[in-house]
Amino acid sequence: MQLQNKKGEDLYLLTIVESRNFCSPHVKINTWETVTKDFEEWIKEVEDENWSVKQIKVNRSPEYHRMEATLLCNHKGWGGDFVRVINVKAAYVF
Repeated sequence: MQLQNKKGEDLYLLTIVESRNFCSPHVKINTWETVTKDFEEWIKEVEDENWSVKQIKVNRSPEYHRMEATLLCNHKGWGGDFVRVINVKAAYVF
């Protein structure tokens, strides 16, 4: 059974895992519209004095309510490159 909020809207799980700290994933549960906005914000390519973020792979399957992205990131001055993986999928009650 898919998890729903008090308004009866289906909820989705946004998970962000980084290779430099894979034991502490970031997890957010919200509506499809909200997690889609968050996903698009997280996958933006950046090249400035602080960050370098490049898309390696991005897959969107809105008809199945699934999205995934793999990014190559570097927080300049804070070490080497790392991989960030972002997934969106339905949240279920077990």
